[in-house]
Amino acid sequence: MPYERMCGDWITADDLPCDLTVASEAQIALAIEQATVWLFDATCQEYPGLCVSVIRPMPGLTACTPTDDRCATDSIDLSDWVTGPITQVLEVVKGGDIVDPVHYTLMNSRYFVPQRPTTVTPELIPWPLQDYEYAEGGDYSWTIEVEHGALPPAPLKMACTELACQLLRRMLGLDCDLPDNATSVSRGGVTVSLQARADGKIGLPLIDAQVERYGCTQVRTRRLFDPARPWVHVRPG
Repeated sequence: MPYERMCGDWITADDLPCDLTVASEAQIALAIEQATVWLFDATCQEYPGLCVSVIRPMPGLTACTPTDDRCATDSIDLSDWVTGPITQVLEVVKGGDIVDPVHYTLMNSRYFVPQRPTTVTPELIPWPLQDYEYAEGGDYSWTIEVEHGALPPAPLKMACTELACQLLRRMLGLDCDLPDNATSVSRGGVTVSLQARADGKIGLPLIDAQVERYGCTQVRTRRLFDPARPWVHVRPG
């Protein structure tokens, strides 16, 4: 995807209701990408898809000991490192070894909480040492791999399929419902740019209705990645 904050297109070619028999794979892919990116921007980048990120939590999070009861309530707010709700913790690695999930849990789609199993010594109480001078996966390092983000609601996904089909028709030189001043297409018909009107809409009732419903004017707050927080990398989906 052209945006770092996107982890994938909202739709695939299989979602498109229009005739694809005369279009090339490159044209279909471009129409999908442009429709997704345009609606992603129009909705204030609230729906980046599902991303996979690896976090190295900051050191010195707690001074607890394995026998200190208050450690059971300590947690790490993973939303400080990544955007969107955390859908699941995929893997925790400590000193190069995978930590059994019995040693942690995810609460409220954001808090990483250590657990104290009854049969084994807790591996995350206290929090492991974290030294950024050591490579990921080595001694004195530990990581949390999470899936996070948000898929678009069904109405937005439907709007995306409609917009992609209209863009594809424009690229193929067929009649479409997009206003003439909304798009520009290269001579080869394999590139296209999409422009919004001054009010942020495109001129198609189905699509504009969803932009009005989910667009930036409806967004009150959203968490952004804080570059001051060290060490997170995203694996595109």
